[in-house]
Amino acid sequence: MYLAAAGTIPGDAGVTLIPLGPVPHRRARRFISGPRKALALARAVVADLWHFHDPELLPVALKLARSGHRVVWDAHEDYLAQFTETGSKSWVPGLVRPAVRIGTRRLLAQG
Repeated sequence: MYLAAAGTIPGDAGVTLIPLGPVPHRRARRFISGPRKALALARAVVADLWHFHDPELLPVALKLARSGHRVVWDAHEDYLAQFTETGSKSWVPGLVRPAVRIGTRRLLAQG
């Protein structure tokens, strides 16, 4: 089993870590660089199953699923609510949130 992550894991976890390198400090850069790294990794590693959780990786999960890969989307948050005025993604500029909600809604409908 492999884990692609920016952090570390205990050596006795029974998982091979595929390091993604340092996480950019700016959230906007994470939303751009994270999916690019994940897609490149997915193309380089042969896996029976892909498991995703982070909302910025939803497009990667959809690309993999459309190309015949088995994908599990582990979502337990209300992503649409996160992009409202009172949502937890307050770092997303207010003028951009409606567009982000629409895009997220469309991505979730495709899954």
